Amino acid sequence: MFYKLQDGDEFKVIPFLDKQGKVQITKEYGFMYINNGIVIDDDSHLLYRLVNYDYYNSTPMKRKPFTMRNVFMIWHDNQLKFISASRKLTEILIHSIDIRSNKHIKIVNEMINSSIGFLPNYEKSYSFEKEWNCPVADINSKEEWTNFIKENQNFYIEDYIEENNVFKKIDIVRKEFGDNFNIFLSELRDKKLNKVLEELS
Repeated sequence: MFYKLQDGDEFKVIPFLDKQGKVQITKEYGFMYINNGIVIDDDSHLLYRLVNYDYYNSTPMKRKPFTMRNVFMIWHDNQLKFISASRKLTEILIHSIDIRSNKHIKIVNEMINSSIGFLPNYEKSYSFEKEWNCPVADINSKEEWTNFIKENQNFYIEDYIEENNVFKKIDIVRKEFGDNFNIFLSELRDKKLNKVLEELS
């Protein structure tokens, strides 16, 4: 689904289209892995709030790994690909977006040791100028770029998020958090009910 970045990769960041046909530079999402599968948070940040609730109401206190990522689309090896970027890499990518220029990204991956094993670290990646074969005839034509992306973008990010949404995987989320899941939802319902009652009074 997402291209896994390799040390030494060179690519150009390209905007992508959402299902409404609007141009997007990036899309942020939060997620966690449960039973080797990804569970993505919803717009109300239900999963993030559940992780925090579980942390403060568990003995001993131990936070479950919840991560924020940004989706970007890139032009790499003459193909459009999606990547998922950490906060640091996102900062680098954001400042290199200009499809009319020769700006590219060079990936520098230095593996670092963490509490869960070795993880990639892209902090030393950088932007640079490089001649490239633009896939559209007129690099300044918004219409040509839009048509090219529409024809070659291989999926919509919304579909990926919907497919892995917390509500689609509520059973494994309930199992992962145990009693704290039910207590959290119960308290959440009470807060919403109290808010409605306050508005009516």
